[in-house]
Amino acid sequence: MGGNLFINSLVYGWGDYSDYFLAGKRQKDDSDVFFTHTHEKDIIEFIIDCSTQKICYKNLRHQRRQVLSIDMDKCPFPWQLYISLGGRADQISLIDSSSTTTA
Repeated sequence: MGGNLFINSLVYGWGDYSDYFLAGKRQKDDSDVFFTHTHEKDIIEFIIDCSTQKICYKNLRHQRRQVLSIDMDKCPFPWQLYISLGGRADQISLIDSSSTTTA
């Protein structure tokens, strides 16, 4: 996947905490700065709640979370998950939501 995927009008999600996209529009003033909140070895919890049309981002190190509501007129089902890993040792683990106690 090449190019800038974030400018698509269907994109909702995060580049970092407080650096998020709503319908392809970046919601951050200093648009040239990435990863001011996320550091190496941070654990990010990402929840997709299709029943309430929301996604949630939580950095477990500093216990800060953000919830975005998805405009179903702009981004109807089926949703596609896109994750970009920049570091050589970056990892993703998928965990069954019934095994967690956070939300």
